[in-house]
Amino acid sequence: MEIEREVERRVRRRSLGEPLQYILGSTDFGPLTLECRAPILIPRPETGDVFQRLASLVRAGLGRLSRRRKTDGQALEKEQGEARLDVKVLDLYTGSGAIALLIAHELRSSPRHAGRPAEWDREHELNFRALGVDINPLAIELALVNREKTGLTREVDFVQSDALSLTDLDLLDGRPHLVVANPPYIPMEEYERLPGSVKEWEDVDALLGDGERGQEVGDRVRADGLAHYRALARNLGGLLGVDPEVTSSGLDDDWDDAGLPRVAVEIGDGQAGRVRRIMELESRGVIGRTECWVDMYGKERMVVGWRR
Repeated sequence: MEIEREVERRVRRRSLGEPLQYILGSTDFGPLTLECRAPILIPRPETGDVFQRLASLVRAGLGRLSRRRKTDGQALEKEQGEARLDVKVLDLYTGSGAIALLIAHELRSSPRHAGRPAEWDREHELNFRALGVDINPLAIELALVNREKTGLTREVDFVQSDALSLTDLDLLDGRPHLVVANPPYIPMEEYERLPGSVKEWEDVDALLGDGERGQEVGDRVRADGLAHYRALARNLGGLLGVDPEVTSSGLDDDWDDAGLPRVAVEIGDGQAGRVRRIMELESRGVIGRTECWVDMYGKERMVVGWRR
């Protein structure tokens, strides 16, 4: 009887428009299964698809970098006889922590973990760190739960902060090599057309790119939804530490020479061209080249940027 009552409760919740992921309490994100709680943004499979591909690109680039350093005879840190590279990723607007955790899962170094062949660990040992940032304390609470759930407590930290005024990178132990983000990007006109299962359940501040966080929806301006990309582009040099007045880490030049990206952001439908221009023109010379990647459904989903 208890099982039947629980099924009835869940069916009723779904009939009222509550997303299935909140009802079940979890969702798959690439190879990970993450906890979901309202109103934190639900990780979507198309997001997992493009960021998993990004992790594969970074993994391949780091392999080239490691082999190049060995060929050149450069000194590398040693731990138990294995060459190590320090790699740091900053995940802005982290929400449930999905993107930071996915990248960490794909790149973490210990041979005992699944997800990479053992020969990768022997040849290209990484010291990987990721820091996820969100202004919403409920998001950070959920992200920490997912960190425990995925067993990535050593690789990933989360901190509550405004992503666009972030100054404390102590948990990352230095400047990031790569900034990733899934910022709010939906314009007001598109937001108003969203189904109730999204609009009435998921955090408006994680969806709506117009106006300031915390504003009532009716008080927000009708704009293009790209305000967070513009702010991120202007702050990118400071975050990465590639401004002339900021000292860069030793890996920075090698990172760029290996063809590794510096920024990757999820985008909405029809935003690729504008976001590419924002990153190239408003980053003050930090980003010199961009690409648009499509997702598993063939839709433009991510803009990736390189220094050169």
